[in-house]
Amino acid sequence: MQVKNLNNNIVGIKTHPTNKTSFKGFARALGDFNQKAMNKLEKGGFFAEFVTLDLIGLVLPRVYQGFQRNKEELGHLNYQAGTEEFLREFITGPSLFLIPISLVILAGKALGKAVQINSKVFNKFTETFKSLNSASVKDADVAKNQENFVKKLFNDLFVNNKSVQENNLTNVAKAYEKDFTAQIVESLGKEGKDLKTARANFVELIAKINASLFPNRKNTLGIEIPAGTKTHVSSAVDLFDDTRKYVSDVIPSVKLTIEDAIKNSKETIENVVKDSIDKISQVRINGRKLLCIGGTAALAAFLSIIPMIYQRSKSNPALAGLVKDDQ
Repeated sequence: MQVKNLNNNIVGIKTHPTNKTSFKGFARALGDFNQKAMNKLEKGGFFAEFVTLDLIGLVLPRVYQGFQRNKEELGHLNYQAGTEEFLREFITGPSLFLIPISLVILAGKALGKAVQINSKVFNKFTETFKSLNSASVKDADVAKNQENFVKKLFNDLFVNNKSVQENNLTNVAKAYEKDFTAQIVESLGKEGKDLKTARANFVELIAKINASLFPNRKNTLGIEIPAGTKTHVSSAVDLFDDTRKYVSDVIPSVKLTIEDAIKNSKETIENVVKDSIDKISQVRINGRKLLCIGGTAALAAFLSIIPMIYQRSKSNPALAGLVKDDQ
C-alpha cells in the first residue's frame, strides 16, 4: 500500500509542461528562422554572404564606435566620426565586388562571354573543341557543332574519367550523355526564370551523375576538370554557365573564322580548323588577361579616391573633443 500511495503521489505532482513546450517552440522557431535566413544568403551567392557578414560583424560595430568616440568630452555623439565611418564602410565593402563584377559584365559584352571563364576551364574546353573531327566542324552548322562539343565534353569529363573506367561504369556514365547534352544545348535561348529553372535542373542532374559514378565523393556537386597535370574542381552551376558561354561565343566565332580562312588559305582543312580555334581562343585569353589587369587597376584607383568621398572636413574626427579648434 505504501508503494502504491507513493506512486500515486508521484503521479499527482504538478509539472509545468507549458513552459518547457514554450521554450522548445521558441527554439524551434528561432532555428527555422535561422535556416530560412541562411538559405536566402546562399541563394544570393558569395557576394550576399560577404556583404551581410561584413555589415553585421564590421560595418555596424565600427559605425557605432565612431558615433561613441569622445562622446564624454564632446558632450554629444561624434557625428563627424560616425558619418565618416558609415560612408567609408558602406562604400568600401560592396565596391570590392561591384567594380570587378561590373567590369566582367562589360568585358563579356565587348570581348566575348568566354573571357569570363576560368582560364583552366577555358583551356580544357578548347582542348575538347580541337579534338572534334575537323571536317565535321567545317561542314556542320553552329548548332550542330555546339551539340557535338557538349557531347564530347561530357565524355571527357565523365565517360573517360579514370575512376569510371577502372570501376567499369562506362555504360552507367553513357546513360547520362543525352540528358547532359540536351539540358545545356536547349538552355542557350533561355533567360530569366526559364534559365533559372534550367540551371536548377542541371544541378540535380550533376548530383545524380556523381551519386552514380562517384559515390564516395564528398562534394556531390563538384566536377573534376583535367587541367594539365592537375585537376580543377568546378561547381555544377559554374560548369553549366561556363559551357553556355563557350558554345555561344567561341564556337560561332570559330565558324566564321574558318569560312574566311578557307577562302584565303591553302592549308589542309584540319590545319585551318585548328588554327581558327587557336586564333579565337587566344583572343579570349588575351581579353581575360586584360580584364584581370584592368579590374585590379580600376579597383585600386577607386579605393584611392574613397577618402575624397567620405571625409567630411579637414580635421581628424578622432581628436574631436580632445584638442581645441584653434590648434
